[in-house]
Amino acid sequence: MSRPFLKMNGLGNDFVVIETRSAPFVPTAAQVRAIANRAGGVGCDQLIVIEAAEGADARARFWNADGEEVGACGNGTRCVGWLLMQASGKDEAVIETRAGRLTASRAGERLVTVDMGQPGLDWREIPLAAAHDTVALPLALYDHADLMAPPGCVSMGNPHVVFFVPDAEDAPVREAGPVVERHPLFPEHVNVGFAQIKAPDRIRLRVWERGAGLTRACGTGACAALVAAARRGLTGRHATLELDGGELFIEWRQDGPKSRGRGPVAAGCRLRALRPRRHRDPDRPARAGRRRRALGVPRRARGGSGPRGRRAGCAMAPAQRRGDRGALGAEVAIHRAGLERLAISGARAFDADIAVAPGVEALVPPARGLSLRP
Repeated sequence: MSRPFLKMNGLGNDFVVIETRSAPFVPTAAQVRAIANRAGGVGCDQLIVIEAAEGADARARFWNADGEEVGACGNGTRCVGWLLMQASGKDEAVIETRAGRLTASRAGERLVTVDMGQPGLDWREIPLAAAHDTVALPLALYDHADLMAPPGCVSMGNPHVVFFVPDAEDAPVREAGPVVERHPLFPEHVNVGFAQIKAPDRIRLRVWERGAGLTRACGTGACAALVAAARRGLTGRHATLELDGGELFIEWRQDGPKSRGRGPVAAGCRLRALRPRRHRDPDRPARAGRRRRALGVPRRARGGSGPRGRRAGCAMAPAQRRGDRGALGAEVAIHRAGLERLAISGARAFDADIAVAPGVEALVPPARGLSLRP
């Protein structure tokens, strides 16, 4: 069965979004990993499924790239909110998640604000394996000079630990991130933030995301960093968070213990895929290479570490790389079940068939089937 999906990103935190209100889709962990794989699949930080919901515009479910379903994703929720508002023509969308009911609202052109709800501050809410002060955790989680100051812990529907570092650029994100993520203190594993306080209203943040690794942005991580900093008196209750993919404005409101994130969203290409691959006789040679050559796909678009290779599964890299605006000003008319018509500016469109089975092969024929209008 073919199923349409949309590639989106919030500040470079990228997602494969599937609308399932007309046809259910519950992926296995192996399928999620295959879709998220950047070498042979579509490639993404998270998979998002939009389902029907009672009393809300939709329900959103999130899976990390490692196949684990998670309760919340701030940037993903902003992307879902934008889709729902584009489809309905309204300025607000109510989204049901495992972390609770969240409200997305328009904040400008391609800007979406999401009320992320009440942060969890008790050690049981994070959760931790033992009782500890979550304002300043009295434990050394990783042996590094920059990480000796006690980190703070916050739950934003998913667990976060935030280290306050002198320089986020020099922080040992890739070294400490995977170790702290799986520290025994965090029974559900943890997202690891490395926050540099630049001013009372400005924080530089890098995030090692649970199940996804170093990511360009993390909405719940930005909320957690502000809450952790404000609890320590390092910042006020609102700040601009500088992430690798751009900036988010976060507010922890005085009129209630809720945090809100505001930032841009972007939509990429629509692909026609997610279709189970037929069983292939293991004694027969794989046909993927021959079919790619027959379609005239250049070798550099089939994989590797170059700008095309990183997203070879949908040939998106040229339009999605930061600083490359692609076909700016064009509209991509996207027809999808349940989301009547979306006019999405500044995107490049491709059709592709993605086969998902224990492995994934992607065939990228010439663009067709979508209208690109100046």
